[in-house]
Amino acid sequence: MAAQKALSVIYRTGQRFGVGYLVDVLSGKADIRIAKNAHDELNIYGAGKEFKPDTWRGLFRQLMASGYVSSDDDGHGSLTLTDRARPLLRGEERFLMREVTISAKPERGKGPAISYPVLQR
Repeated sequence: MAAQKALSVIYRTGQRFGVGYLVDVLSGKADIRIAKNAHDELNIYGAGKEFKPDTWRGLFRQLMASGYVSSDDDGHGSLTLTDRARPLLRGEERFLMREVTISAKPERGKGPAISYPVLQR
């Protein structure tokens, strides 16, 4: 379900925007740019409040790594759907998202502890 929302927001915003903007639309952020583009009127606007922005960013990275989404060739950061995304967007395929969690207090001298539990949404 989360992957479908991520793909849907890419599609419904015209495949012209980057991850930050798409996360703001999913999160329902009140933003002048979103209002100017009338993306606050989309049914996907605010539909992703169940996750924090970092989780959405992680999902977009996973979708790119799995070949469902690509970044534009011009280097502007716009995300576009690949042909592989169609069955996932329609619900004919499932995508298991791995949520990144970072512990609040790492051990002294070590970086943050990261775990990757699998979520099914």
